[in-house]
Amino acid sequence: KAPPYKTFYVLNTATGSILDPGNYDHITADLRYTGSKCYVYADVDTLSNAANNFDQIHFQQLGQAFDNSIEATNVSYFGAYSDVDGNGKVFILISPVVNRLTPANSGGFIAGFFLALDLYAAGQVPVGTTNHAEIFYLLAADPGATWGNPFPIAFTADENIGTTAHEHEHMISFSHRIFNQGSVTQETWLEEGMAHMAEDLNGRHDANINRADIYLQDPGAISLEHATAPLSQRGGIYLFLRLMADRYGTDILKDIVQSRCKGRAC
Repeated sequence: KAPPYKTFYVLNTATGSILDPGNYDHITADLRYTGSKCYVYADVDTLSNAANNFDQIHFQQLGQAFDNSIEATNVSYFGAYSDVDGNGKVFILISPVVNRLTPANSGGFIAGFFLALDLYAAGQVPVGTTNHAEIFYLLAADPGATWGNPFPIAFTADENIGTTAHEHEHMISFSHRIFNQGSVTQETWLEEGMAHMAEDLNGRHDANINRADIYLQDPGAISLEHATAPLSQRGGIYLFLRLMADRYGTDILKDIVQSRCKGRAC
């Protein structure tokens, strides 16, 4: 049983080393939903202004989307994943630390993330850098731009469901490759394409269509193998993987995850 309040380490930089404990905030979070496959926690910093925060229904909708649809869909298409803490559940943490990763007025935003370090125990990686659990991190609602950029409640609640599908694919991929394939992790450009396919397979199409539109404005301007996976590349690799899955069947997605292949070799 999960405690009503729990502490977590949350990465607070988009550019600094993930192995430096100084790049993590140590936060306390409140348990807002307990489900069959997940716990949803909210950073206590988000609870000080109820008018600008998610209602309980939003936490419930997020948890139920994972429990009733996303988890089973992703396991079906990509495969099973680890349970390093033995609780049979995934932690979904909503925190303004994620909001602050994106500079104000930058044009885009970091919607959330999964960190492979969380699959390791303290000592295997530096203390203060791992929660030793299956966990991913999502945006807090922030219509008043308290933590950088404005994030309306309804928009952010919907965005978090799509991000959950995306980050869960990363969790499946990294856990399988770390524990079953000798830590041969995937190239960023293909890994991100696979996570965008997870959005697609979970019925979350709008963001993929927008990224594809960016790519199609000038398809020759960027390689599908661009190492940092900007939006235009993500649109291109999503279209490529969607084409391959349509032409040859979705089993190719599980083949890619459950192998030692990297990048072009896949």
